[in-house]
Amino acid sequence: MDSGSCHEMLKNAGFAPIGSLSTDVRMTLWWNGVHHVEVAVVDLESAALLRATKCYRLTAMGEEGEMYSRDLAAFEASLTSGLFNEVHMHLSYYPDITPSMARRRIGEKRFRQADGQTPDSQAMTERLEQSRARFQSLQEELRRNESLLRLDHGRSTLTQRYLQEQISRLRTALQQLQNSTRTDSQNLAAQRQLEAEYQQKGSATCLLLSICSNVQLALSDQEFADAVEGAVKEVRDLDRYQLRQKLQGGKLQIFLEAVDSPGISLLTRWAGGSMCPRQLARLGPEAEPLRRKVEEQFMVLPRTDILLGGAIQDERKLVGARIVRNFMERLEKVPSASTTRIALPKGLMPVWIGSAVMTGDHKGQPWELPLGGMLHCLISGRTGSGKSCLARVLVEGLVVYEDLAILILDPRCQWAGLLWPEDRSDVLARYGSFGFEPGQARSFPFTCHGVGSNLGEPLPEDLKQLALGRRIVSFKGMDDRARCELFARILEEAFEANATAESDRPRLLVVVEEITRFLKKGVPDEAQDAAHHAELSVDRVAREGRKYGVNLLLLGQSSKDLSYTMASTRQNITTRIFMGNSDREIEYADEFLEDGRMIVSLPPGEAIVCNPQWGQVRIAVRPPLSKVWEPGDEELRRLVGTRQGRPHAALSADAHAVLELVGDIHRQTAQPVRLLQVVRQLGITSRRRIDRIVAELQQAAAARFQHLPERGQPLIVIPILPDPCMQKPGGNVDRTGRKEGVS
Repeated sequence: MDSGSCHEMLKNAGFAPIGSLSTDVRMTLWWNGVHHVEVAVVDLESAALLRATKCYRLTAMGEEGEMYSRDLAAFEASLTSGLFNEVHMHLSYYPDITPSMARRRIGEKRFRQADGQTPDSQAMTERLEQSRARFQSLQEELRRNESLLRLDHGRSTLTQRYLQEQISRLRTALQQLQNSTRTDSQNLAAQRQLEAEYQQKGSATCLLLSICSNVQLALSDQEFADAVEGAVKEVRDLDRYQLRQKLQGGKLQIFLEAVDSPGISLLTRWAGGSMCPRQLARLGPEAEPLRRKVEEQFMVLPRTDILLGGAIQDERKLVGARIVRNFMERLEKVPSASTTRIALPKGLMPVWIGSAVMTGDHKGQPWELPLGGMLHCLISGRTGSGKSCLARVLVEGLVVYEDLAILILDPRCQWAGLLWPEDRSDVLARYGSFGFEPGQARSFPFTCHGVGSNLGEPLPEDLKQLALGRRIVSFKGMDDRARCELFARILEEAFEANATAESDRPRLLVVVEEITRFLKKGVPDEAQDAAHHAELSVDRVAREGRKYGVNLLLLGQSSKDLSYTMASTRQNITTRIFMGNSDREIEYADEFLEDGRMIVSLPPGEAIVCNPQWGQVRIAVRPPLSKVWEPGDEELRRLVGTRQGRPHAALSADAHAVLELVGDIHRQTAQPVRLLQVVRQLGITSRRRIDRIVAELQQAAAARFQHLPERGQPLIVIPILPDPCMQKPGGNVDRTGRKEGVS
């Protein structure tokens, strides 16, 4: 084969030579700027070897903005489990950044908040200098006009009027310019302080990832042309169908950018790593083009929180450290839970949830799940798979940790069973298999708030109190909109109650039963905005809660219940527990299990627990000590009692006004009262304000609401609390308590 003809074919295919080696082997490197593909050709005299490579860099900015958290362990697992034939990864990390990198990071953070307006200190300084020059020019013009006015001595009324108008205009312009200059000076000082914070605390991380085609052998010119076409097509297909669909478009949300600077890529991959940006900045203006190209490869992230005025502007993101940690963990052998009991320190708050499954029905050693290592968790499984039993077992085990608050948000009233010992014979019969006696069945001290019915304790006026102690909030009886709105408020207040100080161990576990009942996927159109509010609340706790010791335990039939808009929530779930499920969950499970089809054959009561720390473990869940069932109304009254005569003084002014007007209309018409009629009379037009009133009246068990089977499904209000102004014992009663017609 003639190497010259091969080179000519590469040029005709859009490639340009970018380098060569001739020491041990004769190799040339070629670059296609259209497809951003590099081809290496090794000359073997009568034949040629070639392969194509496409290089990417990990970026902090995705389609929806910055990716605050990445499941890097799952990313690494995807790369090493057959997603690509061969992957090269190169990590460069520097704890120091240049001023231009600090300004770039600030611009990235502000871009989504300022509609693309991202001025840095240099631009602000230039604008301030222009304002000062303009101020001096206007001052000089003002002095000239004032001098002309004095020289006129009142001889020309027209001239005086003109000069006075000009002087007035100039003074107004000077005042406005002085105010704007003062504001710009303050903004510039804050900007310089922020840039100094980033330069002191920022770091630069570069992760390059290269995917390669198979090696192609060509013995003739035609075979060489076919090999080039095939190798390029192979890496382009990998880019389209594997990388973009499964890494970027899938649940991992790992965003990569194709490298378009082959020289910088080669410097990083073959010359021992990219040069330190701070070193390049010291070399002077001759190194400026190289410095700019090198800096483009780096993600600029803070090593510690960036503070301005006492507020956190940017949370620390130790991406480089996490990359090394996740890859090093793969070198450690994960102990097999089927043969070895994992001894956990008390600081990790271990909970015995069952026994590891070895083969068939044979159970291995008892297995403990550490809340301190579990972080946020999602339990998924079909109806009847046992996910509620597993969550109940976990909560029962956690009550021994007195410093841990537990808040259970239940759309029905199933968790009230915590107050009732297990008494069903078929469940008690399973106790012996796990080494304990039926006599150990017991109840657990939880406060139950039946906000959708007249049961249990009323919600505290300060919802932050729900983040203390052990509480169950049942939303049974509430309509979709009110349920989602109240759920969002409770979650926000519970988070704020803990966000005053960071914690290195869990302080609050929030259990959400049937998470879909609070999301847009699970509610009708009229409740979509309230469900969106609920999704934002869940997402915030998922992103920021771990820092303050707030952990989530979510229960749902499928991981796909967390929609695309909740990608951040999915990424922050560290522990995934799969129970028996159907086909729609297999694809998701396949990303974390050796074989996602395992979940189809899981019997009720068995689960596969996945976490980067301990790998994959199959567990037979022990039976709970309390009763997992939804009690009827009479049983609920015995369990939690009723709320009678809650004073209306506890209501807000809006809710009290609505209740009063409903009472007046109800006494006059003896007909159901339409909510829209009431709020219009009171001048309340805000949809969110109305939702909060409805939720408050339902929480107080002061009224219940029903949709009429008419167009638009109007909502009617039915007062239910005992109130003298709405009772009719033998006749209407007025506000003094006297019956009408009785003297």
